[in-house]
Amino acid sequence: MTAARRASTRSRTFACLVALGALATPALAGPPAPAAPPAAPPAPAPAPAAPAKAPPPPNTHFLPSEAADALGAKVARFPDDAALLFAWHDALAREDRAAEAVAAATKRHDAAPTDPIAVAAWGRLVGGDAARDAIRKVLEAWKDFAEGWQALSELEDRALHPDAAKAAADKLVEHRGSGRDWLWTGFVRERAGDRAGAITAYEKALSIDASLHVAKIGKAFAMVADGKAKDAVLLLEGDAAAPTTDPLWLAALAAVRVSAGDEPKARQALGDAVAAAASDRRALLGIVAVAIRMKIASAVRAALDAAVNAAPDDADWLAARAVVAIESGAPAEAIALLGEAAKARPKDARLLFLAGVAELRTNHVDKALAHFKAASALAPSEERYVLAIAHALDRKGSKDVLSWWHKAAELDPKDPEPRLCAGLWLNAKGKFEDAIAEFEAAVKAAPTLAEPHYFLAILQGDKLGMLGIALDHLREYKRLGGTNEDALAWLAGLEAMKD
Repeated sequence: MTAARRASTRSRTFACLVALGALATPALAGPPAPAAPPAAPPAPAPAPAAPAKAPPPPNTHFLPSEAADALGAKVARFPDDAALLFAWHDALAREDRAAEAVAAATKRHDAAPTDPIAVAAWGRLVGGDAARDAIRKVLEAWKDFAEGWQALSELEDRALHPDAAKAAADKLVEHRGSGRDWLWTGFVRERAGDRAGAITAYEKALSIDASLHVAKIGKAFAMVADGKAKDAVLLLEGDAAAPTTDPLWLAALAAVRVSAGDEPKARQALGDAVAAAASDRRALLGIVAVAIRMKIASAVRAALDAAVNAAPDDADWLAARAVVAIESGAPAEAIALLGEAAKARPKDARLLFLAGVAELRTNHVDKALAHFKAASALAPSEERYVLAIAHALDRKGSKDVLSWWHKAAELDPKDPEPRLCAGLWLNAKGKFEDAIAEFEAAVKAAPTLAEPHYFLAILQGDKLGMLGIALDHLREYKRLGGTNEDALAWLAGLEAMKD
């Protein structure tokens, strides 16, 4: 698992809290609406095919919590305020009106395809490689366009490109730097494995706007990842201004408490969160994510029951229930639920991917492969879908699997998983030199990962008789935290022989 993916796993709960239920509206999962409008970017001579004009200065202020219709009325008066436009789109998403946001952004983009505000607003909603490329072109001409950096960071994060998301977020705070910008920057820094930088960003967010309680949650989660769970509990419980009736705050408190070993209080907080959420689908999605991570099945069921009662035909809830079914060892139930969800969204790559996972769990490899290929066709830059295809082909014993491992590695050169899989496959075929090359590539992709060094020690020491090189790899394996008893015993034996 890549370092970026480990960071993503650590931050998954916080992702739900920051995005307020990204599963519900994946195209709109991003930072909260900006706290203040930006300054206007300068107007250099436009490059070929670049926008014809720079974004004009903003005209009005707004509250992040304003209703969508109120914000829409302001957008009609001040159409060139990019921050206001983004806030309107986010409010529509909060109110389960994402389709309206996409339609409005697409209409404006189609009418003015070189307008930087139209490009950024449209791109962050529709996503994909074309949208990212269009926003990058805008930023080549208008480097101070804060909303452009915001949109690019969101898209890179959604595409599981944590380093690129972090770089764009750093530009965002350089050119605007509101409390909410720093909150988002903390989130993407943590996803990229930069916990120290994340904590700094969360603290900066709180210094600008003490009401950003999600920043305190982010700091607490980063502390947990650093092994300071009890300090994280004190941080949240000691907040005199904490929103103690907010379901997402309660869910975060539950997650931190369980990390500190206090499961009874964690269960209590999670139960309070479900009660506080009532029929708020985004809050319930966040609670479900926390409960799954905490492995508290009763809380998962309670949150999902509340959600299904509120919206029995909602495809997102069917997908959430399918994920729970997969995690609890009931893939057949998941397949049925995902089939119902697909009726509402037949072109949803995520649903197709989950269906493939469920089919693979029931040993329906051909069906799984078809789902994975369909998902990858809809989102060709998504590495995990290509990896899934490779795993399914491996299960079938296909000779084509190696090319798919390599395709996945090309999509994310920093992920060691496809290189490790390719190396193990080549080793099984007796192609030791080729396997060594793959494991060495895995080391370059993830220098802090111990496992590739153990595999290299086995190949170069056991298979090729180069015990000196094997000893070096075993030492590195131990230094990086490797714990395999056989590997450490072998290391001790080689050290003793050397003495």
